[in-house]
Amino acid sequence: MKCTEIYKVDLHHCDASGSLRVSELLRFMQECSTKDLSDSPMSQRALFEGGRSYVLCKLNMSVYRSARAYDEIEISTWPSESRGVSMTICSW
Repeated sequence: MKCTEIYKVDLHHCDASGSLRVSELLRFMQECSTKDLSDSPMSQRALFEGGRSYVLCKLNMSVYRSARAYDEIEISTWPSESRGVSMTICSW
């Protein structure tokens, strides 16, 4: 299942040149991933109550152009193939 969110880049998300800071892009990606997880049967609460946790250990990101203040950006996250007892979420 793919989760897609649209975020508006505010001025406080940007550096002095008006470009979106990488840290803010990662925050948007985390928000989208958390929403995707909370909509699934294995929400963060369910994992925590079962004595488990969700850990991101690998990230692949492609940036096609630098977002600027007041742009709208689309962030998507989806599960990729997992091996063994693991689950990988892809975001872009």
